[in-house]
Parts: sequence; C-alpha cells; structure tokens
Amino acid sequence: MLNSLSYTKQFFHRNKSVLAQLLKAILVIFLFTNNLHSEPIILDSISREIPLTSQTEYIIDESHLFTIDSILENSEISWQANPGKVLNFGPKSYAIWTRIQFTFPAEAKGPYFLKFDFPTIDQIDFYEISNTNQIIHHQMLGDSLPFYSRPIPSHVFLYPFTAEPKASKTFIIRAHTTASLSLPLFLMDYKTLYENDTVLYLMFGLYFGLILAMIVYNFVFYLYTKDISNALYIFYAFSYFIVIFAGFGFGFRFIYPESIFIEQRIFVTAVAINSALSLVFSIQFLKLKLTYPKITKFLYFFAFISLAWAILFNILYDQKFYTLTVYITGIPIFFIFGLAVLECRRSVFALYFVIGWAAFLLFYAVSILRLVGFLPTNFLTYYGIQIGSAIQMLLLSLSIGHKTYEIRRQSNEIFKENIHLKDKANQELKEQVKEQTIELNQYISAIDSDVEMARRIQLNTLPKNDLWKEEKVKIASIFLPKDRVSGDIYDYCKLDEDRYRFFIADATGHGIQAAFLTMNIQTEYQRIKTQYMDVAQILRMLNDSVFNTFGNETILYSCCLIDIDLSQKYLSYSSAGHPTQYLLQDGEILELNSLSTLIGFKNDVIIKSKSIELKDTFKLLLYSDGLTEASNGDLEEFGENRFKQLILANQNLTSTELNIEIFKSVTSFIKDHYFEDDYTSLIVDVKK
Repeated sequence: MLNSLSYTKQFFHRNKSVLAQLLKAILVIFLFTNNLHSEPIILDSISREIPLTSQTEYIIDESHLFTIDSILENSEISWQANPGKVLNFGPKSYAIWTRIQFTFPAEAKGPYFLKFDFPTIDQIDFYEISNTNQIIHHQMLGDSLPFYSRPIPSHVFLYPFTAEPKASKTFIIRAHTTASLSLPLFLMDYKTLYENDTVLYLMFGLYFGLILAMIVYNFVFYLYTKDISNALYIFYAFSYFIVIFAGFGFGFRFIYPESIFIEQRIFVTAVAINSALSLVFSIQFLKLKLTYPKITKFLYFFAFISLAWAILFNILYDQKFYTLTVYITGIPIFFIFGLAVLECRRSVFALYFVIGWAAFLLFYAVSILRLVGFLPTNFLTYYGIQIGSAIQMLLLSLSIGHKTYEIRRQSNEIFKENIHLKDKANQELKEQVKEQTIELNQYISAIDSDVEMARRIQLNTLPKNDLWKEEKVKIASIFLPKDRVSGDIYDYCKLDEDRYRFFIADATGHGIQAAFLTMNIQTEYQRIKTQYMDVAQILRMLNDSVFNTFGNETILYSCCLIDIDLSQKYLSYSSAGHPTQYLLQDGEILELNSLSTLIGFKNDVIIKSKSIELKDTFKLLLYSDGLTEASNGDLEEFGENRFKQLILANQNLTSTELNIEIFKSVTSFIKDHYFEDDYTSLIVDVKK
C-alpha cells in the first residue's frame, strides 16, 4: 500500500507540467466551447423542405435585455447548440434568440423562404445579417400584427429572401409569445412551398369537411329523434371546429385578418367553451345523472368553470392564465372517460363512446405534453388533437347511431306488447305518421334551405358587373342555372394597368354534383388566377390541382382562359374542350376554337395557347353550350350559325344591350320549351 502511494506521488511529481497543461486545456474547452460559432450548413440542393432547427444555436433572454445590436456587437455572448430536433420551451414568458448559417449550392436560383411553422406566436423578428455583421433586412411578424402585414399570406410565418450561388447567409431570429413557445424552422424554395401548402390545405380541408359532415349527420338524426344529445353533439363538434380553425391560424387568415384582439383570445376561449360542451354532451348522452348524480353535479360545476374561464381569460389576458387553461379544460375529461368505462356494462353504445374518447384522450395528452414542453414538436404531437378528434367524431357518431337504433328497437318491442289494444294502437300509429310527416317536411325544408344556401354561395363567388368601374372595358353577363345551382362558372379580373383576364368553365352535367365540382374549380382558380403566367400554363396548373383532388372520380370539364393586353394590342387564349368563343372587331367575327381536349380526368394533359392581334375597338363573347344547344319543341338547336348572325346584326349595341338581345332571341326561339342546360353568356366591350 505504501509502495503504491509512493509511486503515485512520484508520477505526479514527474508529470506535473504535463498535467497542468492538460487541466488548462480542459478549462478552456469547458469555458469557451459554447462561444464557438457553429460551421455554416452546406446545402447540396433545395428541392425539398429542409429542417433547420437541429442545426441552430440559441440564447434564452429571460429578462428581454438583448437587442440585435447588442448581439452583433458582443462576440462573447454564449450561444448554445440545439440538443434536439425541435426547440420546445413550453409556455414561457422569456424571449429566444436563434442563429442559423448556411451556404447555398452552385445552382441556387431562388426565391427562398424561411418557414417558422408555429401559427400562434405573438412576435417573431427575422434579421438577415451580412458577412460584415450588418443587418441587411429586418422583418417583424406575429399575431401582434395584422395578418396583411405578412410578406407572404400564410397561416404560418414565411420570410422570403434571395441568394446567389455558393453564397453564405446568416439569420438571427427572435421569438416571443404568451403561449407555448416552440421553434420549428425550415428552408424551402417556391416549388416546395407551393406543393406543401397544397397538401396541407387538402388535409385540413378533408378534416374540416369530416367535422362538418358529422354535424350534418347528427343534425339529420336530431330531426328524426329530437334527442338532446344529438343537439349537444352538434354544438360540441362546431366548437371544436373553431378550436382547430383558430388554433392553426386559418381564422386569422380568412375571417378576422385585421383583428389582433380576436386572434390572441379566440383559441383559449374556444377551448374553454368546447370543454364545457363536451362535459354537458357526455353527461346527457351517457345519462350519468341517473347513475352518478353527485359526480354529475361536480362535472356540471366544472362545465360552468370552463365557461366562466372563457370570459375571465378575455378580461385578464396573461401568459400564466394560458397555462392554467390547459389544466382547467383537460382534467374533467378524464373523469368522463372513467365513468364511460363503467357504463359499458349497461349499454353497447357506451363502448363506442369509450373507444372514441380513448383515442381522443391519447392524442390530446400528447398535444398537451407538447404545449407544456415535455414532448418535442413532430407530426403526431403537432396534429395529435386533429387525429384523435377525427377518430372520436366518427366513433361518437356511430355511438349516437347505435343509441338511436336501440331506442327504436325498444319502441318496437313496446308496440308489439300492446298490439292487442287495437284502437289505441291505431291512434298511436296515426299520431306517429303525422309526426313523421312533419319531421320529413322539416327535413326536406332543411335540404331545400341547404340547396338555396349553395345557390347563394355560388352566386356570391361570381364577379359583379356593377362593381366593375373600368372606363375602357365594359362587361355584361347573364348567368341562368338550369336547376338552382349551376355547372357553369366565370370570372374576370384586372392583372395590371392594361392587362385583363377572363375565365369560363362548364362541368359535365348540371345540378348539385356539377355545382360542387365547379365550386372546387373556382376555388383552385382563385388561388392562381393573378399569377403572371401563360394562359396554357395556368390551365395546366388548374387541371393538375383538380385531378389531384378528384383523381379517383370521373371528372370532366371544359374551360377557356383569355388574356387581353390593351397596351400591346394582343389577345392570348387557351381553350380546353370548350365551345368556340368569338372575337368581334372591324365587323368580322374571329373564332377562338378549342386547342385541347376536355380536362380534369388525368395529369399532364397537353394544353396549348394562341395569340391574336387586337384592334382599338372590339367585343369578346364568352358563353357555355347551354346557349347554342338550347332547343325548341321540335328539338332544333339555336346553333352557332344563328348565334353569329345575331352578333353581326347587333354589333353596334353596347355589351349590356347585346347580351339582352341574345338572351331574348334564344328565349323566343325555344318558345315554351325549357332550357336543358345551364345558360351563361359574358360580353366584353372594349373601346378606344
């Protein structure tokens, strides 16, 4: 033992200088490692969405003392390397500074976008830094600013920039919010941004469509059964619709883009109201008041607390109340789940309820743990509530349907037991038939109301002639659906000072099915109509988008897109299977024939365009085949020749007068016969 100690002492004495240098090196590494700048990310290509957060450095600014100038000037600031894929700090009141550096590939073209994929954040500042440590550009975004202040209209935050080939870029980002704070950063090009947004909005469209379908489904059940649980479920599902719509930034983008007050409060308010409605619905559906009266009072009390909290939060509005909302609204749900498990012993439909709530609670818990900072942000934690609620909505609807079936079955048994009471049974049957007739009429009335609403929505999507104030371009239109809704649509807009764009489309068939298709075509066209592209390219984008949405269906439609440039005096058009449209100038009719087949049934359709020189004065006549194919009692069609002769005979009339004259002539031709297809005509009159 003594020999070992002596040997050790001699070893340290001999190597004292070496050990001293080693300790100094360890000390330097320990003290200054965090201050070393990370190497820039070298990008091979940018053909996909590139996650950046795992390669960032960050600073936690607890007292909000740092400024961009102090950070740029102070080289001793300790930047911390990100230890995980996504920085998630939970509901904190401090600010986070993040730094990211990357070098672009040789084929860099741009534009590029930094994407901050977190819709609910009070303020985020993007600083683009030069190689000389100077601020090139600063962009402030967040819910504390109106939506239209964003350079790119999106429910998330996008910072656009350009980059030269092989150039290096440095960005410093400051984020601060009163809600849960997460920093998911991505880099992408325009094509990737467009493709990702298309998929995202399609997914959310399907999700919102599912919720609305469940609402309609249960509304029909309510009309039939008058069960209060159906009505409560409708309110619960609608409140959840608002929670998701607001929580993911869609409300701020589409409904209240200028109201910061609503944006900062509606999510928590909707969550609290949704929690109260879920409690009341569950109590009523499971009939807990009969089996657990004391616990039911406790749950009703929590429902009242949730509603009161929705009001109190809007009055106080503080970060700490945001965190408290999570617990107030979440805890009672687990009581409901436990009671539903016990109710499975008494009813089969409670089993559907339990499975649905189990799926919801599982994904709800995952999302809550993300909000409070215990789990990272990924697909499951970010979309957990949507995934769980989609499963829950379906199973709860099945549960309600099974409950309705059970009620009907029990009613039939009671009816059979009392069949011997003939007179009484006949009287009950008459009353039942009477009630069902009333309910059926109400149901038909509700459907009729829905169709009428669809008609109004379709009309509201069409441009209004009386709002068109152009002096050089006068427009007149007639839109007459065969049924209450139409398979035709049209649109016109001004691209710039002297450029105008006109669009008309006709889906196969007519009625509700065709109207639904044209509304989707209209939605996709509105998204791309103002892009400065060739008309054929616009139609290809429209075809691909509609096909990707309805790829498994047999979808056919014709359309024609026309651009006119009054300064350059030319017309460019692309027609896909649409009837020949007409250009009238110098007393001569030029035919704008179809250049492609019908579209909508496959990708990569070959679509061409054609240009025509324009005079100072001309008329452009767009129409659907409901005009030329209108027939009289002898099945003789109005026809294109008769239509062209009518145009030439009345070429000096104004656009409105000519449109009326055409409609009167077609109506007079068919006499008492009815229009067999949708009738649409659009006349554009351009004068020097």
